[in-house]
Formats: sequence, C-alpha cells, structure tokens
Amino acid sequence: MRIYVIAYLSSLALAACAAPQSDSTTASVHFEHLTNDADKLIAALSYCDNRLFEEIYKNKEQLKAFAPIATNGTVSHFVVENRAQREKGVVKFSKPLIGKVSIIGYEDWSPRFDSLGEFYYWGFHINGTVDYIQKAILPLLAKAKWLKRDGNFYVIPELYNLNRPDLGWSLENNITGGRVAARDTLERVLIIEQADASQPGVTTVLCTVQGRQVPAKIIQVLRPDIKAH
Repeated sequence: MRIYVIAYLSSLALAACAAPQSDSTTASVHFEHLTNDADKLIAALSYCDNRLFEEIYKNKEQLKAFAPIATNGTVSHFVVENRAQREKGVVKFSKPLIGKVSIIGYEDWSPRFDSLGEFYYWGFHINGTVDYIQKAILPLLAKAKWLKRDGNFYVIPELYNLNRPDLGWSLENNITGGRVAARDTLERVLIIEQADASQPGVTTVLCTVQGRQVPAKIIQVLRPDIKAH
C-alpha cells in the first residue's frame, strides 16, 4: 500500500509557494476531443475526481465488453469484488483496452486503518514499464506540467486544507512519504508506479485521496460512484 503524504504547510506558506488552483485552470488537456476510449479514460482519471465515472457512463455500452459495469444516476464504474480488500479490489479486463497504452484492468479499494486514517485508491493497470507509461500518457494528463519523478514513481500531489475550503485543492511540491496525513488536511495524488510483484511488467496509474478522516461531502464530489459513509 502506498502511503503518500504531502507535508503540511500553514495557509500563509501555502499561499506563498503554491497558489490555489482549480482543476479547470490547471488542466493541460480537455479530453472531449479525444476519440479513443482508452485515451479518454486515462485523461478523465488524471483529474482524480468525478470525471472518470461520468466518462465511463457515457461509454458504458462499449466498455461493458471489457469488465462488469454498475451505474448510479449519471455515473458508472467498473465493478470489483470487494473494495475493502486489496486482493479483491482489482478486476481484470476480458481483453486489453488499447489506445496510447494497453489497459488490462481496474483497481478500486478503500482501506481504513485506526492509526493511519482513510484511503481511497482507484485507477488502471496498464501493460508496460513505469517510464514507458509515463511518456506515453503524458499528453493526456491534466496538470501534466506538475508531474514529478519521486524515486521509482511519478506523482502529481495536491493538498486540501479542511479549515480553508475556499482554497480548494492546491498543487504542492513539498512532499514526504511514510507519514500519516496532517490533521485537518487531505491529500490527493495521481501516482504512476510499478504494480506489485505478482504483475511483472505492469504499471498502475492510480488516484488516491487520503486523510485522517475524509468528509462524506468530499467523497460525494470526487467519488460519486460509491456511497459516502
């Protein structure tokens, strides 16, 4: 499990080093012009919000040939067996969904730990190495110019101050790993990294939202495919 943590900054320091940006102003791509289903899904995922699930809904008739799909209102999602368990939180596609990359599965799991907080992971399993995938999908990524290499993986990290919701999500480069999220903050990160050892030659492109407690209203906005607790 990747515990990816953004170092907490005060609101003054945050304003000085990373002015708050909305998804619409930081986006480097508008995926409506794309014609390939795989490319549209990667582009929509890269926002790490409701857009992926709206895109799956728009193309659910074509996409249900690859994996089971569930629909709730105007959003759809690929169905995994059990979101609470990592090994049951992955569905393999019946055949690759091919665009700039070859998508072979979908991951969706939401562990909760008393000592660490709440985590929501969702995204795709893709054939290829991390560096190959990063180069291939870079033109599709929203906020692509903020993609940073960190060791063996790539990230676009964002911070949300629950005490200053007016700031929204702010792009943040001051990151550390292996610690619990600071109180009254949430982290949202797009992560490109190697899949686990059971899948050699596979890279995951995942979104994560995490915090000591993730408010239901945040989940309702970012993850309309699941019922907020």
